[in-house]
This record gives sequence, C-alpha cells and structure tokens, in this order.
Amino acid sequence: LCRRGRGAVQCLTTLKGDELIPDLTPYDTRFHAYWLGTGALDGSAYKMTRTHDEIIGKYPKAASVPEGLQIEITRIFTPTTDQLSLTVGPDIFNQMNPYGYVPVVFHTVPMGSMQLDAGYEKYQGESIIFLFRDILIELCKVASMIQSLNLKGVDSALQLKMPKPSIMPGMKVTDKDTATDPAHIEVVETPGGYELMPIGKLADQLVLLLQMLQVRMDRNTLTSQQNIGQPKTATEILQIAQAQGDVIMPRLSTRGLIKQGLAEMFIKQTIKACEKAGKSSFKLDGQPFEVGDLKGAYKIEYKYSFKDPATDIARQSVATSVKGLNLLSDEDILRDYLLREDPEGDLRNFAHQEARRINPLLDVRDKI
Repeated sequence: LCRRGRGAVQCLTTLKGDELIPDLTPYDTRFHAYWLGTGALDGSAYKMTRTHDEIIGKYPKAASVPEGLQIEITRIFTPTTDQLSLTVGPDIFNQMNPYGYVPVVFHTVPMGSMQLDAGYEKYQGESIIFLFRDILIELCKVASMIQSLNLKGVDSALQLKMPKPSIMPGMKVTDKDTATDPAHIEVVETPGGYELMPIGKLADQLVLLLQMLQVRMDRNTLTSQQNIGQPKTATEILQIAQAQGDVIMPRLSTRGLIKQGLAEMFIKQTIKACEKAGKSSFKLDGQPFEVGDLKGAYKIEYKYSFKDPATDIARQSVATSVKGLNLLSDEDILRDYLLREDPEGDLRNFAHQEARRINPLLDVRDKI
C-alpha cells in the first residue's frame, strides 16, 4: 500500500472432510486489472509468471501447459466464471465460479489527485511519495547533470593560455589526445599553459539547485523539523506525529478495510462450504469451530495507531495542561488528547480504583 497505493487479495476457501483450507493470495497490483459493477467487483484479472511445475502442482487438472520457467498465466474471475489461461495460448481451464461473486478484496488508498482532468487515473491511490512526486522528476534531472559533469571532469576540455601577442589567427595547437598523453612533453609559453575548462561554476549552481529541491522535500516530509538538534516541545512532537499520520494512517486504514473485507468473505465462504457439505462444525489448523458461532449480527473492525513513547509523553503533557484549565471533562481529555479507545471504561476503572483507595475493605473483598 505504501509503494502501490492499492491492495488486493484473492480468497478461495474449500472444505476437505472436516478440515477447512483457506487459500489467500496477495496480488501485486501492478499486474491486476479490475472492473466495477453495482457496489462490487464485476471482474478481476491477475497476470502471474510461473514455472511449468508450479502450475501443474497448484492446478493438477490443468492441460496444455508448455514446458518452461517463465510462463505467463492470467486468472480471470467474473461472478459466473473462473478462468485460467496462458497469456499467449489456450485456456488452462474455464469453469463455473462456485461463489457467485468475484472472490477478490480490493481497495485503493483514498489519497492522490482530486482533479478529474485527462490522465487523473494514474494519480489515484498514489504511493507514499505523492507529496513530492513532481520534485522527484527534477531531482533525477539534477542527478543526471551532475553525473555528466563528473564524466566531463574525467575527460575534460582544455584551454591553452598564452600571451595575447602570441595568439595568431589560424594558428595550430596540439590536439587534446597528444596534449594529455602522459609520455608527451609540451612546450608552452609563460605565463600560460594548458588548464581545464572552468566547469566548476556550473557544478556549484547544480549543487545549489539540489539543495533547493532537498529543502522542498524536507518541508513535505518534516525531516527538517526532525533534524533540529535541540530538544523538542510536546507541540513539535505532536506536529511530527500528525504529519506522519496524514501520510501513513490512510494506508493503514485501507489495510484494515482489506482485512475486514477478507474476514467477511472468508466467513461467508466458510458458512456456504459447510452448509453445502451438511456439516455444523469444521476444523482450522486442527482447532474445532462451530458454524453457528459465525452466524448472527456482529461487526469486524481493524484499527491501527502509532505507538511511540515520545508521542505518548507529549500527549500526556498536553492533556495535563488542558486538564488544569478545567474547561473539558475527563472523558473528553481521554478521548481527544490521549486518544484512548474506551474512555468510559477508563473512567469506570479510575472510579473503582479510587473507591478501593478510600475504603480498603473493598480491595479485601475483591481479593477474596
């Protein structure tokens, strides 16, 4: 998600006897194409490179698979079909999709260009470098020019300095290969002689341009603030954490959505497989589970957050300052400043702890 800006996972669940066998395949989204229907994927195509033995080992019934180590195959799902074919060649198999939907979970990071002009698609779900993607192009240009100057320094042009009265129109000078031959001896006037062409000023200008681009990148990533050599205040630490969260958290949230969708699809396929086989229980990694426990109303969520001691201390410092103003309730401070997941539960625990401190008999009773 940080490099591609999007993620996809294929979920195929089968039941063999009492053992549930999940088959989860993460996709490299560079090779994944999809098309949308009404509220869900209407099709998915994933191109892979496999050896002959890998294809036969995973798909024993596959036919017409050529020998080789770099065989391109494409797995295509629609709500009704499941097709595996050679990129150039016949189908390996083409069968009915037993699930009735595309068994692929796909999500895009909700970051990138908000414009709808031509070519906007390539900026949807951008990688983690989207904040300075335009600067990277200029950075590559500067790196190329500096490398060219380095090569020029190895095989540089020469200038021959001579007193002005000695310079005659059409005069012949020694060619460069001869002048730079280690075994060659050249007679030159004094003051004068051969010198390298002054390309150092151009190199200095490129260094200034490189520094300017680096400053722009630092502003987008807050590395300039992180490199300050003095102790940071709580506010500065929280600003850095917030800037990191602005870039990373949408990607972690997307990861959570993929895992949530994957869990829901896995449960759905498990229930369907067990009902088709007429079983009320199954085993996963040798551990028994009841199908009935998977049914009913419940919600699956994945939450991510940064855990950093410096940030935690900074939040505590700010929360202590806010509490001293007596403008917000303890619950608001726990939720908005300390970012506690269950502020109401924390307050209940605080109340019980305070009650046991005031009345030691309560503590004795709890221990009994």
